[in-house]
Amino acid sequence: MEMTEAEIRNSYKYAANAKKQIMILAQLNDCSRERIELILFGKTNMTMQIKSANNMIIDVKALADEFISGKSLKKLAAKYKIPISTVIRLLEYANVNSKERNRTRKER
Repeated sequence: MEMTEAEIRNSYKYAANAKKQIMILAQLNDCSRERIELILFGKTNMTMQIKSANNMIIDVKALADEFISGKSLKKLAAKYKIPISTVIRLLEYANVNSKERNRTRKER
């Protein structure tokens, strides 16, 4: 189920337990709690520090945009010098939907 941002805000606004509602909304929309918080509270810090081989700082949104535009998991992992499993976790954090992520199973 995909809700619009307005529906998510409205559901949160009228929830009996706001804290629980964030997790419920994340489950209903097949996305992370962070994504729901981004919609609700405008938290836009999508930069996450990852300790890779050379302690690079990885912009998660940029990584997700590259993936959506067609770069493979393997190429992203090589570019950022991190394991493919970490790339997948970062894509989940950036709320790349599960259908998009599933296309990657054929790449491995």
